[in-house]
Amino acid sequence: MTRQRKASPSADRWRFFRDAANRWRWKYIMQGKAVAQAYEGFAQYADCVADARAHGYREIASGKR
Repeated sequence: MTRQRKASPSADRWRFFRDAANRWRWKYIMQGKAVAQAYEGFAQYADCVADARAHGYREIASGKR
């Protein structure tokens, strides 16, 4: 299962995914290239997001009403 922001292919984006060991990881992709990534896998998605936040991830408000 992969969770990522919707964006154009050239836009900067964060990708959250499960690795081969079924642990959550993140990658920051800038201009189509991974420029930062989690150094460890996380059992909980929330812990993975917290680690990404410590490295600059900011969630975008969904705007749902």
